[in-house]
Amino acid sequence: PGGPLTISSCTVVGSVTTRLMRLAENTLFYGPVKVTDCQFGCVRFSFVPHQSRVPRRHRCQPELPRRANPAEEEHLTAAVRPRFSSLTYGNPAYCQLDWRCPQEILRGADDGSEMGAYQSLRTPQREDALRIRLDEYLPVGLEAGIFYAT
Repeated sequence: PGGPLTISSCTVVGSVTTRLMRLAENTLFYGPVKVTDCQFGCVRFSFVPHQSRVPRRHRCQPELPRRANPAEEEHLTAAVRPRFSSLTYGNPAYCQLDWRCPQEILRGADDGSEMGAYQSLRTPQREDALRIRLDEYLPVGLEAGIFYAT
């Protein structure tokens, strides 16, 4: 395993193996995470795949009940799995969350924005502000929508 890890607002495609995870926040782990020493550290406001071994979690996805059976765990995990526009390196939408991604991921960061590398863009907050302004200024009888382009 690698050395101590502190990670914030990142999207990790692939597996992570480390000796100690001091802090992981607002991060999407899109592969198994294995931490050797789980006595120290914290993972908060992040997506951690189901079979991962990490230190204590705070408001992470998927949130599984303590006594869930394997079928329930599988169903909950599949329902909250992140969806990306593209996972092809070099594509302009590389690691960008798809607009059909579950709300638990799109608004799961500590500030209410999306988890992962694009957290600093505050896309959900921008969309909310745009919808408010459209409702405010759009003439009666007209409808407006948001079309996503990459």
